[in-house]
Amino acid sequence: MRPERAGYVTHIDLGRLEAVAEARELTIHVRALPGTVVDAASPLALVAGTVDEEVRSKVANAFHIESHRSYDQDPRLGMIALSEIASRALSPSTNDPGTAIDVLAALSRVFENMLQTEADDDTPYGHVTVEPVTLGDLVEDAFRPTARDGAGMVEVGIRLQKTLASLADLAGPARSRPFTDAATDARARAQRVLSRSDAVALRRAASAAPRR
Repeated sequence: MRPERAGYVTHIDLGRLEAVAEARELTIHVRALPGTVVDAASPLALVAGTVDEEVRSKVANAFHIESHRSYDQDPRLGMIALSEIASRALSPSTNDPGTAIDVLAALSRVFENMLQTEADDDTPYGHVTVEPVTLGDLVEDAFRPTARDGAGMVEVGIRLQKTLASLADLAGPARSRPFTDAATDARARAQRVLSRSDAVALRRAASAAPRR
């Protein structure tokens, strides 16, 4: 199934997809998650089973496509919005590292809640599959802009290292890799631009941060 116009997927009516799939004995695999940019060449979903024009129309109409992203079903947009606040604060015209550090605290609370929430495997949509948003994508959206824009500010770098180390510790061995990779990337960016004394302070902060 492909969209009739270009834009962002903002909402997917899973109930409608399930009704179509159940009535026609189909399995629908969603390929374009909310937040995805699509055009006429982009598949919205793959359908296993016999498909006719009615099915194509009903499946396509379950995907809402707009000119701008929406927070409704798009968790990555929330991460991006917070990270953009930090980036604006770190711009040379603003030079407000304190706000960026506050954003890191807010992001830490979001991830802490996420990591401590049990997944709900009970779903009413037995004929529809959806690939989950990956933890790696969320971590990248949340922290890479601050690592880039705050590379030259040691106080931001230290707070970023401590935040990522704490989240890696909370995530445990099975889920810590996105956080440790983000911390490594942030350190590499900072080491290229910090003074020697600030680089030493950053390394000490990173080595002293909690690790499992």
